[in-house]
Amino acid sequence: MLTAKKFIDWPIRQRKYEIILALTLAIGFGLRAYGLFWDYPYFFNPDEGRLIEWGRDFNLFDPIASEWGSLPLLGIKLITITLSLFTTPDKYDIYPVARGFAVILGGATILLVYLLAKRAYDRQVALYAAIFTTFTVLLIQDVHFYSLDGIFAFGILAVLFPILSIARTGTIRSYIFAGVVIGLVAAVRLNGYFLLLPLVVAHGYNSFRQSATASQNPATQQRSKKVANFSLPANHPFYSKFVVLFDKKLWLAGLLSIVVFVLLNPALILDTKKFLFHDGLVWVMLQSGGYIKSRYTLQFEGTTPAFYFTNLLFWSAGPFLLPAYLAGVAHSFSRWRRVENLILLSFLLLYVWFGATSRVKFIRYCVPILPILNIVAANFFVAMQAKTQQARPLLKYGALAWLSLTIAGSALYALAFTNIYALPDPRIVASEWIQANIPAGAKIARGSNDYRGGLLEVEGENRAEYQLIKIDFDRLYRSSPPALESGFPPIFKELGIEVSRRGKDGNFNNGDFTPWSDEEKRRHIGERIRCADYIIFTERNYALYRDRAPLFPVEHQYYTKLFKGELGFQLVKVFERKPNLLGWKIDDSRAELTFHLFDHPTVWIFEAQPSLDFINNRPPQIQTETNWDNKARLIGYDIDQTTVKAGQDIQLTLYWETLANMEKDYTIFIHLLNDTNGVVAQSDHQAAGGVMPTSCWYPGRVVVDKTTLSISPEAIPGPYRLKLGLYSSETLERLAVVNDTSGENAVYLANIQVE
Repeated sequence: MLTAKKFIDWPIRQRKYEIILALTLAIGFGLRAYGLFWDYPYFFNPDEGRLIEWGRDFNLFDPIASEWGSLPLLGIKLITITLSLFTTPDKYDIYPVARGFAVILGGATILLVYLLAKRAYDRQVALYAAIFTTFTVLLIQDVHFYSLDGIFAFGILAVLFPILSIARTGTIRSYIFAGVVIGLVAAVRLNGYFLLLPLVVAHGYNSFRQSATASQNPATQQRSKKVANFSLPANHPFYSKFVVLFDKKLWLAGLLSIVVFVLLNPALILDTKKFLFHDGLVWVMLQSGGYIKSRYTLQFEGTTPAFYFTNLLFWSAGPFLLPAYLAGVAHSFSRWRRVENLILLSFLLLYVWFGATSRVKFIRYCVPILPILNIVAANFFVAMQAKTQQARPLLKYGALAWLSLTIAGSALYALAFTNIYALPDPRIVASEWIQANIPAGAKIARGSNDYRGGLLEVEGENRAEYQLIKIDFDRLYRSSPPALESGFPPIFKELGIEVSRRGKDGNFNNGDFTPWSDEEKRRHIGERIRCADYIIFTERNYALYRDRAPLFPVEHQYYTKLFKGELGFQLVKVFERKPNLLGWKIDDSRAELTFHLFDHPTVWIFEAQPSLDFINNRPPQIQTETNWDNKARLIGYDIDQTTVKAGQDIQLTLYWETLANMEKDYTIFIHLLNDTNGVVAQSDHQAAGGVMPTSCWYPGRVVVDKTTLSISPEAIPGPYRLKLGLYSSETLERLAVVNDTSGENAVYLANIQVE
């Protein structure tokens, strides 16, 4: 028996594994607990919010929550019941407790990885695997929320223990344990049933091993020819190939997994149709298969299975661990006859194949396989060290250098990522800036969901109120071809099965989603940003449309023109927080969206027009003092060229200062006149492309109006003049120019020479 005195008396060398493991666990818990309540009291992750909201009112017999695993929801319910013994719990009480549980589970996962790797291989592999798991970034990020994936990963590791025992000993207790835990894991995510494959592999290995042993003993040869459950004759056609599948212990494990799953999901029996087809399991499977196309999965349009490796796993573990993963899998393939390798690979490859070929590839879906990848990577490094131990120094020290670089690089990446929790979230900082710099009553346009998750939720006695204007990207998306092309398998219609999403109250209203033309979409966006003082948004919508011009030309054009300043708005503030360490910043903006959307998104703030300070700091090329009826003053203008060729364009930027409110929307006209005052080219338009019509101008506002004047290819060479004015589109009456004696109520800007 190991006493405390004996442990202390051990030489350091003999207990180095225990010391390093303890240090590894301490670092692992520290990284996971650091900044745990970084978003308190707002809790920005919408998936976490929905999980906790549904869990508080969870009813085990209600099928409405079947899209989510019942076990995590039941966990929230138990937390709620426990807290209710001491207080009246609200979400602010539940979140910290749930996240605390996630940290404990995340730290325990490191220990479980060590124990599993030690049982499968040896202590050295186990220690490397634990170190890799400690510094795996996605596992650190995942525990900063209460999520399904961390629970799922822990359950998978727990199942692999009895599965390894089945391969080695085949005791009935191992089958029972495996079946029960598989049922529990499936109650977190249904693809927990993927674990049946390594269970069958382990069972088959043990059966054939026992068969080989029995064949050497004549007394047991006759008994081994019968299958335990069905007693098939030895010459039965199924016997030679599928005999192991009819073993009663294997069927017992499978049956137990189903029983446990049904006990945790009784609605599957009580109301099967609702459980499966109303916001349930079938909905999730159809979405993964591409039959249902949601806006929040747009980022995966056109992605191939390579995206799983070049993006998801790359950002999950970083550039140092990913090569180790690939080498580890290749090494396990080369040693596939070893049952431990075969068991881990069977689950790993099935899960990766399913994830890589699925249409929906959220990065958090990598969480369950990262601990296993860490184990196979650790096994590779130990094997490589053993193989190069007697090799040339270059190979020996090269292997050691690779291992050291993997650990050190992953540790630096983990520290850099953890730093995002050291300072307030960009949404909080942006909200505080808005409150301090944007006056109350300002009109702020934002897209659907851009404000979900904390933006403008800062608290305070002097919290300003704003007029919020919604650009309905949900409505725009449902008018787009990718949404309209979605459907359900024909068999559903033949069977009369209706698949629908429902809210928490059980109701779902599809609404009127009659398709809009591109012109109607432009009109919708234009109406929403018309007269807006600011446009504020996060990556939630912008990143979805940034690279998808062919599918969503209107939405893409909106963001492109906005950033170019062609919609009358100027970018005035950007709030972002990137993983960083000692000045080393990692730009993860191209990572899968949810990797940075939930805990460190970028926030952009556009102001409708620059202030007079902006004009004074960047004065127009040509300055004027023309006054239109004491309502607006032309400060000046920029012109890109005054000598052009026929068929070319002239780019003109007008700078207006508003002197008084205008009740009408005046049209700005720019005419190119020949020597007989004939109009040879013209641009009649609303200010700033219709985004900032004159009815939205108020005293003190500066309006920048960019326009293009196209010269006809048939224009006769010679001198021309540019003429500018404003008129009412209803009466065609021009707005008067102060001190204009010509009666034209217009001003000549520049002489143009056409060559």
